[in-house]
Amino acid sequence: METKTKTFDGTGDVKAFIEKVSIHSALKGYDGEKAAQNLASKLEGRAFDVYMRLSAADKKKAKKIQSELMKEFECGNLDRETAILELGKRVRSPNESAQTFAYKIIELVKLAYPAFDVNTQKTIAKDYFLRGVHPKMQIALKSLPCFIEADIDKLAKETRDNEITSSWY
Repeated sequence: METKTKTFDGTGDVKAFIEKVSIHSALKGYDGEKAAQNLASKLEGRAFDVYMRLSAADKKKAKKIQSELMKEFECGNLDRETAILELGKRVRSPNESAQTFAYKIIELVKLAYPAFDVNTQKTIAKDYFLRGVHPKMQIALKSLPCFIEADIDKLAKETRDNEITSSWY
């Protein structure tokens, strides 16, 4: 049974869409112009408009199409202040894994603080990760002997492990 990659109209997660189409192209053995055509065939509405405004040569380059889609639709292209606001109110959803929550926090931090180096971004992300988890989990994580040197990825793993072994969550 073949699954069909959904189309993209400019709404939703452009990075996830591009990754899915890239995987689909790789599985089908598409590269070069064929990969670009595969990507373009899955665009609609405003996203297809981005493709249409490219030069004939750029329409044959999947990387160029991807780049233009990212510039146009990456949610991070919201301004820095919007990303900071989102970070301030972001909490982990009930059905969201700790690793997914950590990933989304890291992505928001990259948007909010693009000029900061990776280590600084991860330190900031760690703080926002802690704010977004259950208060009892915050205490459990801060009580870890390795808390100070732990990065956000380690905290996400510890959160998952704690949830598996704890009855309160």
